[in-house]
Amino acid sequence: MNLFDDLESYAKLDLDNDNCKTLLNFCFSIVIQQELQNFVEQWNNHRIRPSRDTICAAGKPNELYYLPENFGKRNMVVQVENEKVQDLLNMSSSPPIHLENEFFTRLRNYVEENGMNEPNNRSEATELYLTLWDRLIRI
Repeated sequence: MNLFDDLESYAKLDLDNDNCKTLLNFCFSIVIQQELQNFVEQWNNHRIRPSRDTICAAGKPNELYYLPENFGKRNMVVQVENEKVQDLLNMSSSPPIHLENEFFTRLRNYVEENGMNEPNNRSEATELYLTLWDRLIRI
């Protein structure tokens, strides 16, 4: 995202600073999650047109996945044990992000005490980030 590059170039974001990363997560995670959810919703409900050059079935991805029998296909879902999923997660090359640290709690308390709202869009998230950066990081 160009926004994060811009924040970095104006010295408002330092990715080597854990508090900056926590602030970024605090301000933008809800908005990013909403955007991802909107994309998933649109993608899973769009119509794939028939094509004679492919073996892919036509229809909506949600219907193709949950009702393959309606499209002359068979259900290929395989149940996987939770233990195997956990093994794969443990083998992951990137460490998990720990969201609930002391600074995260401080941010949440500051926002609540000052009557601030959770952001609903990119510009609100940016405004919240810059406000909190000025008040809590730039000290």
